[in-house]
Amino acid sequence: MIPEASRPERRAVVMSFADCAHYLVGYTETPVGWADEIEVVRDERGRAQKFPSLYAAKRWLAQRGADRAWLVMQTPYDEMVGRPTPEESMSEIPLVLVEQNHR
Repeated sequence: MIPEASRPERRAVVMSFADCAHYLVGYTETPVGWADEIEVVRDERGRAQKFPSLYAAKRWLAQRGADRAWLVMQTPYDEMVGRPTPEESMSEIPLVLVEQNHR
């Protein structure tokens, strides 16, 4: 079952992982999209549904009623060069899912 995107306490999240050729979509009720607290969208076989691009993930969410989401990017490179742990340095970027009409 896919959680409702329109529920105010739930946040839509698009996850990007270093060196991966796909994106994952999920929902969370936490203020930050920690991967272990995200309910990942699954396909009909119960596997995490993969999206080939950020555009495809955003479009999928918009088609299901979401008007915004957050892109959560996780990479091991920061900790490899001595930066803070991934939990402290995870990037989260707001995404607009609905294009506005410009007249």
